Amino acid sequence: MHSKGSENTLGNIANNYRISKGKWRPRHRFIAFLPLVILLFVVIPLDIAAKDLTCNRLPMLMEAFHENHYATKSMTPQIKAQAVEQMIKRLDPSKTLLYESDLQTIKPLLLELFVSVEKGNCASLQPVYTLLVARAREILAAAGVGEQIELVTANASHLPFPDGAFDAVISSGSLHHWKAPVASLNEIYRVLKPGGQALLYDLVRDTPKAEWQKTSDILGRWRVLFMWLHGFEEPFYRTDELRQLAEGSLFATGEVGFLGLVCRLALRKM
Repeated sequence: MHSKGSENTLGNIANNYRISKGKWRPRHRFIAFLPLVILLFVVIPLDIAAKDLTCNRLPMLMEAFHENHYATKSMTPQIKAQAVEQMIKRLDPSKTLLYESDLQTIKPLLLELFVSVEKGNCASLQPVYTLLVARAREILAAAGVGEQIELVTANASHLPFPDGAFDAVISSGSLHHWKAPVASLNEIYRVLKPGGQALLYDLVRDTPKAEWQKTSDILGRWRVLFMWLHGFEEPFYRTDELRQLAEGSLFATGEVGFLGLVCRLALRKM
């Protein structure tokens, strides 16, 4: 559902870690899953001002949902409420991030989204984003690392850091969301010091069967099944496509390997 042309940001998709100072900066195919469609726009456009959250693709997706869904041709209040509950579960699956008062604030904003997206406007998501960031900062402070860890939100292809600022850059589960992957890789190259390394972790479409089996033995078949199904919702790359991205960037080459089901693209600035 979510194409590579959609807006994406580094706040959610890349965690840049500066070793020397210990600072962490901290395409869906099934349009029948409306909550997942909307969720992407909840958690991805972090650095974009509210006035710029146009969500210009959502009206088309919602229309397609209404046309193709086997059970409904319109959004009833019950369906909207259920969708909001599912979005909140995805935002805070452990139920440890958001307070009860936060839920009372977020629910009306997410319900408003069903109206505003028909006009191509996602401005109501800005206060949701602001709240999530505030709670994340509270968690860091409570853990005693608020001074060592800095949360920064930015666009993956326009990083607000000087050249050669980092010893290492780490991205987890986000590469397949990047709007301009090669441009983003070039930005990572720019902010790395000479000899610096980037480690990009993500699921891929051609994970070896042996890795599926090993992970199934550890986590159980049901968990692995859900991860396999997740591959039909997201526009994950193939390993050869990851190599092509690296070859088309300033890194010129990259090594692909697996840590269980997770594929790692290792890049180094020479």
